Amino acid sequence: MIALLLLLVDALAGCPVDPTDALLKADQATWDAYYSLDEVAFDLAANAHGQTIGCVRRKLSDTQAAQLHRTQALIAFVNGQNQASRRGWLAARSLDAQWALSRDDFPESHPLWKMFLDTVPSDPESTTGLPELATASWVVDGYADDVLPEDRPFIAQIMLDGSALYTGYHVSSDSLPRFPELEPLRAQHVEVRIGALGVGSVVRSTQASPDAESPWEAQDGGGPSGGFGLLARWTPHPNLGTDLRYSGLGGSDPIRGGGFGHELTWVGLFGYETLLSDVSLRAAARGGLAVDGMRAWGYGTDEAEVYTIGSMNLGFETTVGADPILATVTADYLLASGYVPYQVRLGLLGGARINRFVGLETGVAWHRRSLAFTDTTGADIGERADSDLRAHLGLAWWR
Repeated sequence: MIALLLLLVDALAGCPVDPTDALLKADQATWDAYYSLDEVAFDLAANAHGQTIGCVRRKLSDTQAAQLHRTQALIAFVNGQNQASRRGWLAARSLDAQWALSRDDFPESHPLWKMFLDTVPSDPESTTGLPELATASWVVDGYADDVLPEDRPFIAQIMLDGSALYTGYHVSSDSLPRFPELEPLRAQHVEVRIGALGVGSVVRSTQASPDAESPWEAQDGGGPSGGFGLLARWTPHPNLGTDLRYSGLGGSDPIRGGGFGHELTWVGLFGYETLLSDVSLRAAARGGLAVDGMRAWGYGTDEAEVYTIGSMNLGFETTVGADPILATVTADYLLASGYVPYQVRLGLLGGARINRFVGLETGVAWHRRSLAFTDTTGADIGERADSDLRAHLGLAWWR
C-alpha cells in the first residue's frame, strides 16, 4: 500500500487541483485557438493538454478518450507530424466511428479531411496483453480491459478503489511503463540462482573396521565440509515449472577420509496459485529424478566404495510472496530399491527483489541419507547414515 501511495504522490506533483476539469478546458482551448488562428494560444493549450493527461485521477469515459485522441491528432497535424496525426485519427475513429469533421470549419479540400478519411479502423483490432496487476485494474480508452491496441495510440489508466493511480497517453504499446510495485510477485517467477555452498556434516556410521575387536562397530564422526552448487529454476506459469540442481561437496566422509560427493536432481513442479490481497500463495507437488553418490564399505574390506544411486524424487513445496519478498519451503523424499540409500531433503529459501529483475536469495537445506549393511546371508547388521546442513547465498533473475 505504501508503494501505491508513493506512486500517486509522484504522479500528482505539479498537477492542477482538478486535473480532469483542467484537461477538458485545455482540450477546448486547443480547438478554439486553432479556429481563431492564434498560434501562441494554440501552443499554450496544446502543451497544457499533453501535460495534464498524466494528472487525471478520475476514470475517463470512452467519449472523453475519443475527444482527447482527436485533439492529439489536431496537435500533431499542426506540428507537421502527419503520421502521428493519422494514428491519432485512427484511435478517435476506433472509439467513435460516427463522429466527423465539420465541413463548415474544414472544407473537403482541407488536407485534414483526407487524413481523416484515410484512417479506417480494422475490425477486430490487433492487440497485445497488459501486465497483470495484483489489486488494481486497467482501463484503456475508457473501457476496463486487459489488452492494448498495437496499431494506434491509446490512453491507459490504472484504477484502484475508483481512483486512477496512473493515466498516460501512449503512441504505442512499447512506450507503456511497467509497474512492478503493482504487479503481483508471482510464485512462477523465472529465476536462475548461482551461489556458493557452505556445508557442515555430521556422520554416524556402522562400518567394517579390520583393526576393531569386532568385525563391526559403531563409529561416529563429524566435521565441516565445503563445496559449491548450482540451482536453475524455471517456472513460467503458476501451475508448471522445473527445478534442476547440482552440488559438489568435499570431505564427504569424516570417518575414513575425503572424497568428493556429487548430487544431481531434476524435478517438475505441478501446483496451484492463489492471491489473497497483496500476498501470493502457491503450493506445488514435486516429481522427478535424482542421481547421487554415497561412500560405503563391504563386509571384510577396508576399502570404501562409492555407490552411484539413481532415485525417484517425490516431494512438495509451498511459496508465500508479498512483493518485494518471497519464501519457499520444500520437502523431498528420494525413493530407491532396498539395497541403496534413501534420502530425505528439507529446504527453506528466502529472497528479496533488489531491482526490477534481480533478487538476492539465501537458504538452508538439511539432507539425510542412509544405507543398510547386510551380511552374506542378506541379514541387516547395521547402517551408514549421513546428515548435513547446507547454506547458500546467490543472485536470482526474477521475471
